[in-house]
Amino acid sequence: IFFIYLVTTVFMLPLWGFHMTCGYVYGTFWAALLIATTQAICAGAAFSTSRYLVGPYIRETLQKRYGKKFTAIDKAVGEDGLRITLLLRLSPIIPFGMNNYLCGCTGMKLSDFVIGTWLGVLPGTTAYCNMGSMGKQVLDQGTTPLQKGVMALGLVAALAVIKLLSDLATNALKEAGIDGDEDTKKTK
Repeated sequence: IFFIYLVTTVFMLPLWGFHMTCGYVYGTFWAALLIATTQAICAGAAFSTSRYLVGPYIRETLQKRYGKKFTAIDKAVGEDGLRITLLLRLSPIIPFGMNNYLCGCTGMKLSDFVIGTWLGVLPGTTAYCNMGSMGKQVLDQGTTPLQKGVMALGLVAALAVIKLLSDLATNALKEAGIDGDEDTKKTK
């Protein structure tokens, strides 16, 4: 599992169904713990690759292009890296793989990034692993109509919580001056 995640994280490849498959095989708790930990470690590897291999060149380019604005964002991210990473992971404002490399080009501490990533991916990862675990239960044991209703309600509640967390994180990032739509507006 670690090797698959490492390769897909470093090369920013999709992992459709991976979380649910692990939930099916290992159960919700162990799959979520395993995948969230693997995601955090692999994201830290991509972060470090970015920081030490291409970070200086990208920082220089960003500094030239955005000047004081980049300096201010870099300072804020460096001082509040754990919170910013947690919010970025809860919000879909920046894709997972790109976030690893972008954060590596800032003054953020690696420990803040890894811990924030682990905490930020845990809700969504747990929900997807739970879907796989429920699928196994349905296939192995069958279900009564009441169990199906409870599972459906649990699934809807989990997705609603993820949406709520995502919206809260996106709004907090906007308040902090990190808005994914800003660059899109400039290029139009």
